[in-house]
Amino acid sequence: MVVSDRARFACFSPDGNKLVFHEWIGNLWSPNVNLLVVNVDGGGRTQLLPGIRPSWSPKGNLLAFDSCRGTACGIFVVQPNGQGLRQVTSDGGGNVAWSPDGKRLAYSTEVDGDPEIWVVNTDGSGRKQLTKNQGNDTLPVYTPDGQYIYFLSDQNGTAWAIRVMNANGSNVQTVRKVGVPPRWQFSRLWVSWW
Repeated sequence: MVVSDRARFACFSPDGNKLVFHEWIGNLWSPNVNLLVVNVDGGGRTQLLPGIRPSWSPKGNLLAFDSCRGTACGIFVVQPNGQGLRQVTSDGGGNVAWSPDGKRLAYSTEVDGDPEIWVVNTDGSGRKQLTKNQGNDTLPVYTPDGQYIYFLSDQNGTAWAIRVMNANGSNVQTVRKVGVPPRWQFSRLWVSWW
């Protein structure tokens, strides 16, 4: 089944019954992008609000996503029915990953020029930078036990690799080098736990 030829970053709900994704309105270069929730059979299509790269919370009661509201860009959370919208960060961050307990979000943002990995509590408190180096660190994902965060990085500035660190940012190690992919592949290089 094809939900839409303009759908991107689809994510299953924890119970496997729904998908959330963002969809361009108009053409793929349009700034108008909305979040949508749909049943896995394609029915029950519900348009929520503007945003990109949505992610379900582990309990399925919240969605985290990147968006701009007025002059503030960052991470927002909302209930799957579109109610209860609240802003978590205002640092332009995105590529959100939930901790397994649903209490923290890992994300990447370009605060000092290069994308780095940060964590924040879902209420916006406890914001902490985990990586700080020259190069790009992005697309974080927690392990199912919440002890580690995997991410895509070119910390040495020349070759991309999947790296892992403790959830507090310590003990960064390279897991696998992935070379220098074409730019269009960056959105496809993420780690998923099944």
